[in-house]
Amino acid sequence: MKNIFKVLIIIAIIAVVGFSIASCEEREPWLKTTITTTTLPNGTVETAYSQTLTATGSDKPYRWKLVYDYNKRLPSGLSLNEDGVISGTPTDLGKYTFIVGVNYGSDSKELSITIDNASRTYLDFTYITNNDYGYNPSYNYAYTITKYNGAGVSVTIPAQINGKPVTRIDNIAFSDCISLTVVTIPNSVKQIGYGAFSNCTSLNSVTIPNSVTSIGNNAFSNCTSLTGIIIPNNVTSIGSYAFNGCTNLTSVRFERYYSSPSSWSSVNSYNTYSFDTETFINSVNTTSLNTAYKDGGIGTYTRPNKTSTTWTKQSE
Repeated sequence: MKNIFKVLIIIAIIAVVGFSIASCEEREPWLKTTITTTTLPNGTVETAYSQTLTATGSDKPYRWKLVYDYNKRLPSGLSLNEDGVISGTPTDLGKYTFIVGVNYGSDSKELSITIDNASRTYLDFTYITNNDYGYNPSYNYAYTITKYNGAGVSVTIPAQINGKPVTRIDNIAFSDCISLTVVTIPNSVKQIGYGAFSNCTSLNSVTIPNSVTSIGNNAFSNCTSLTGIIIPNNVTSIGSYAFNGCTNLTSVRFERYYSSPSSWSSVNSYNTYSFDTETFINSVNTTSLNTAYKDGGIGTYTRPNKTSTTWTKQSE
């Protein structure tokens, strides 16, 4: 009798296990989770971003995570939580590809997000981000002034916006600001772009800080009220026609010597310093200034008045 009872128990156990296995096999397709998100919208640098990933399948709640790949990542400033929400404030420009997984490997998919630039306004200045600092943890990005929207007579360009440095003045940013007489450029600026202050006919005072390394073509062309300019030591490139048409210039100070075997040229044979012979064309007697500068090097060069064709180096 005992043996019959044991047999019955074994049969019952086998039946239960068999039913469980069959049930699992029948439910297996329904447990499969499939990611249905195929694309994600672009984001804008320094602007909050939030998107929720989607999937199908009955094995809820869905649990999400990033799948590690050395060459793939979310944009800096964004993160993915367990509920499938990608959120944060992106800090870098570019297209970023990454892999997401759901329910512990049930499905995975490669997705991408492109982070674009956008013009914003601070006081009277329109600005965009630039990558002057790359992945510097102190900044991540910096700003370029793209347009001055005011009508001020005396303007101070901000050194920082929202705690980030202003490092560039973009092409034609202040062009044709005919009421502008004085501009203060902060010591954070590295580049002055093409035509940045061109045709500012009332501009009579501008200080180029030592942080500047590049002055673009036509940067100050036709600033007819400008009487003096100092080219600081860190400037390694001055573009063609940078001071073209500055007819009232009577003082030019060079704090670096842009050497050349025989004449100034845009491509220098001895070093990387660039100084074009047409920089001061239609402003001064370039032959006289060229000769004086080549002979004198670093220093201040003046002429008695705007009609004089003779430039001489001042004693220091």
